[in-house]
Amino acid sequence: MDIAQTSTAPHCCDSMRAYVEHEDGIIYWWPKFHEYLISVHDGGSSGILIRFCPWCGTQLPESSRDAFFDACESSINELEETEANQEAS
Repeated sequence: MDIAQTSTAPHCCDSMRAYVEHEDGIIYWWPKFHEYLISVHDGGSSGILIRFCPWCGTQLPESSRDAFFDACESSINELEETEANQEAS
């Protein structure tokens, strides 16, 4: 998986930390989106989002994926609007 793992993630328990830091990459922490993923060993970079810790049951951080892409889309729309206004002038 092409996702950066980090020990500074808000791991909920020692088991979660151990699996995120395990060299086999069973569980991944994706800081960009605040997501924990279970690796799918299909030869690619697939993962399944998990919302609760499999070991202690703690609810995991809410994903920021939608907010990230909403902000990107908003920025693109603003740029397109600015370009359209400049062309109209």
